[in-house]
Amino acid sequence: MKAVESKIREYLLNTIDISDIGIDEGKEKLGMDSLDDVEFVMWLEDEFDLDITDEEAEKWANLRDVVAYVESNI
Repeated sequence: MKAVESKIREYLLNTIDISDIGIDEGKEKLGMDSLDDVEFVMWLEDEFDLDITDEEAEKWANLRDVVAYVESNI
């Protein structure tokens, strides 16, 4: 579902100081800190009407993992 990936990319590009995001980029490469992580998960929950546990969010290694999780839970 390309729309999910596009929405997530758009959010991240508008939130963090980076010009592009590869699908396999990890959070550390994106320069996200713990506050960014919390805000990102809250945005995902609101945008896609999800309940995401901390344990689940901690499993995500890259953008591909986030997109797969959202697509399989909407």
